Amino acid sequence: MEKRIFYRTALVIGIALFINGCKPECDNCSVDATTTLNIVPEIDGKAIEKGKFIYQNAAGNTFSILNVEFYLSDVYALPNLQLSTYQYMSSTNPATLQIKRDAVRFSASSIMVDTIAFVFGIAANMNTHNGLDATVVNQNMEWHDGTQDGGYHFLRFEGLYKVIDSTDKAYAIHFGRTPNQVLIKLPLDKRYELTNNQSLTVDIAFNLAQLLREPVTIDFSKLPISIMSNDSIQQIISKNAADAFSIQHVMLQ
Repeated sequence: MEKRIFYRTALVIGIALFINGCKPECDNCSVDATTTLNIVPEIDGKAIEKGKFIYQNAAGNTFSILNVEFYLSDVYALPNLQLSTYQYMSSTNPATLQIKRDAVRFSASSIMVDTIAFVFGIAANMNTHNGLDATVVNQNMEWHDGTQDGGYHFLRFEGLYKVIDSTDKAYAIHFGRTPNQVLIKLPLDKRYELTNNQSLTVDIAFNLAQLLREPVTIDFSKLPISIMSNDSIQQIISKNAADAFSIQHVMLQ
């Protein structure tokens, strides 16, 4: 009889400890914190200046930039804070280059952030015909390559490049297709702890020169008129993009 009482008491204590261990850090507290990502398109540290022939790629092409549009999706401040499902970004519209999550409330004493992670492009579950909201910019970014009707451009990078003894020629780096999406993970310099009413701001460089540089160099003069249906070039851009993003600055206040 004594043994049964002992076992029942031990069981009750064990369940109580388990339930208590599953509780949040505090019962009646929350954290209101803001996290902001600023994406900065650049060419090896140079700001994007529309229409100016001030850039040179690894292949030696002197070029200008007229337009840069792209998507980031499944944007997270790891380990557990989602910042955005997807966002369209444009070099000509600075407001689109910021992802901001205001007043994130957690039943905890603080929020920890040590890595920024996102998909360069549109995540597979959304990269379908009409998979995104029916806005003008999303509709303009739809992907049509003659063989596939569905999904969206991950990137439009367009401009002109110089040709010796000839008029300037156009280039168009159009990148897409679900198999080519790139998962980017950017560890911060340390683990940041956000307490109530604090804000974390992370500046991230998007180096377009890297898209053209390595591991495979892209020469504008050797590209076909359209690269959308060219699997090998799409795969090259995907591989090059793996190292195109980097942390510039982190500020907690």
